[in-house]
Order: sequence, then C-alpha cells, then structure tokens
Amino acid sequence: EAAEVRAAIDTLAQRIDVDPARFGLWGYNLGAYAALSEAEKDPRVRTIILDSVYDDPAQLVMVEVKKAGLGRFQFLIHWTQHGFRWINHQYRDVPPLSKSLGQLAGVPKLFIEAIDQPDLAEATREIFLEAPKPREEAVLGRGNFVSMDDDDKRLYENRVVSFFLLHLPATGKPPK
Repeated sequence: EAAEVRAAIDTLAQRIDVDPARFGLWGYNLGAYAALSEAEKDPRVRTIILDSVYDDPAQLVMVEVKKAGLGRFQFLIHWTQHGFRWINHQYRDVPPLSKSLGQLAGVPKLFIEAIDQPDLAEATREIFLEAPKPREEAVLGRGNFVSMDDDDKRLYENRVVSFFLLHLPATGKPPK
C-alpha cells in the first residue's frame, strides 16, 4: 500500500492546481501504516494524521485474529503468523515504523486512538509516545468512521479538517 500512496502523491504532484512540494496524508489502520511508511521517506509530506496505526504488520494480523474470536486457538495463531510471514517474506527485513520516526521531526502529526479497539489504541499510543514533536493525540470513544453516528462523524471530520487547515494552510499563491 505504501507504493500506492507514493504513486498517488506523484500523480497529484503533476497537477497544475496542486503545490507539488506540500502534501498532507491521513490514513486509518492499514492506510495509516502505509501513510506513515511513505511519510518517513517523502519530504513532500508536511503533515500526517494516523488513525489506529500499528508499528508492524504482524501486529495487525494478531489484532484481526483476536477480533475474529480465534485468539484461543493456538494452532490458528501459529498458522496465521506462519502464513503471513511466508506471504510477506520479501519484507522480512523491514524494521518497525517506530525505528524511522525521527525522519518526521518537525512534521505535525495527529494520532487518533479509539478506545473501543484497545489493541490498536495501545499500538497507536506507543507510536505517539515515540514520535518526535510536533505531535497531538486524540482519543475517541469509537473508531471506524463507518460505525460512528452522525454527531461523532461530524466531530471527527471537524477534527481532521481543522488539523490540516492549521498545519497545512492554503498558501493563496498558485503552485509553481
């Protein structure tokens, strides 16, 4: 997914109505992982919002196994982990994202944690605590935008838009 994020940024950077040197990223779960992975490598990313992010893809696998109610079946955990490692063998030497957080010093970051998803909230909080400043933390009662009621969605949207407007304001100048 990080390659897709990079391709999207590269495509948008070609547009004449977009400043090719200033981008903000926002991702949820796997999208947050991909956004953070790309932001650590791309200086065009000037601000980032991470909702329910994890440090290592293996963490997500375990969260999903638990969510599916399979956590008590040790053989399923073993085979799920084994299968995941096999499928992702080419990425075996990729370090956890927290090891490269220093690349984002000076980049404003908003970490969103949903307390109804305790494992992801904890993973997000750990990354938040390791992240260089500037950083902000937002703790929500519910995660997953689709499952929010209208009032929660409006608050969430306002928080996200406000963060981007504050940290990535429109310049008022046409891009060069």
